[in-house]
Amino acid sequence: MNEKAAPRGAIEIIVTVLQAAQHGAAKTRLMQSSNLDSRRIQELLNFLFTRKFIERERNVFETTQKGLRFLEDYAALEGS
Repeated sequence: MNEKAAPRGAIEIIVTVLQAAQHGAAKTRLMQSSNLDSRRIQELLNFLFTRKFIERERNVFETTQKGLRFLEDYAALEGS
């Protein structure tokens, strides 16, 4: 059987990036984990940064407490 994976939605991509940045990660690592190109990851990082889901110190991005709460809420919804 040749089954294709369902396309990822925006929420799934956000979750992937927030999970990868939980303990700090460089932009390259976030690109690899989310499978996004540099333009798309930059747009997403800007989106997350302006909403305070991630913070940046030098070249390391880290998920904030607000981002961690989002991940917890997402996990709870996925489990129900």
